[in-house]
Amino acid sequence: MNITRFVLLFLFCAAASVFAAEPRTIPINHPHDEVIHGWHADDLAGKKLDRSGASDVSRSLNQAMKKLFNQGGGTLYLPAGKYRLDKPVFIPPGTALRGDFVQPGPHKVDPEKNTVICAYYGRDMDEQSVPLFFQDGSSLIDGLVVWYPEQKADAVVPYAPTIRQDQKDSKWAINSSARNIFLVNAFTGIQLGKEGRGTCIELMKNIFGTPLRSGIEVWRDADIPRMVGVDFNPDYWPAAGLDRESPDRSIVKKYLIENASGITYHRCDGSELANITIRGYHKGLE
Repeated sequence: MNITRFVLLFLFCAAASVFAAEPRTIPINHPHDEVIHGWHADDLAGKKLDRSGASDVSRSLNQAMKKLFNQGGGTLYLPAGKYRLDKPVFIPPGTALRGDFVQPGPHKVDPEKNTVICAYYGRDMDEQSVPLFFQDGSSLIDGLVVWYPEQKADAVVPYAPTIRQDQKDSKWAINSSARNIFLVNAFTGIQLGKEGRGTCIELMKNIFGTPLRSGIEVWRDADIPRMVGVDFNPDYWPAAGLDRESPDRSIVKKYLIENASGITYHRCDGSELANITIRGYHKGLE
């Protein structure tokens, strides 16, 4: 075999290995689903992602989502564990990022049963900054616990939004969904668009937590954002048990009642809301 044929064979095998991962049926810990059909994050990342929360996985996760998009879309499964993000993650159109999820309550979050995002990105940024998760049109985020390890109840600092549904590669910012999300101590939780940019026909379902500035923020919505099963209150963050020392509930409660809003509308042509509980906030709905 001459050197040219050898190099071509090597390149062919290397290229084939990139796309060797196949979708499969994967058991999932989830309130509504027992299995999903898609790609395991480790398969598309080409390595086992760190599940301890010690190392940044944002680059590997972005590469996996890009491969998924280039293959025509589908679901990426990020299994239970702790994942550190030092940079933003882009969710392309036609893709879904799904994790393991136990509905939060008075019990501690178990990283062996939940996909926990340890968010280090966005400190001292404002609400118009690039979000931790940028959701393009027709995309889904489902089953994530998002926790900011450096946020302190007695010295709250602003962070970039956790999730923003907006337009980048898609033609329109339309039909995006966020479901089963625990915003443990996000500053700004979920944004629909941003100042000067609109969205359309979104779904937020089963959204929990103790967001510290605004839980859900609607900027310029052209048509019917749907919010179902939203629950924000001061108890979620202290009960989560993720901090080395749980924050004092009385301090959290005082901050929320003085500073925070549950759901904020800047402009919206119409909206559907059901099963909304917002307790202990300066403004529940504005």
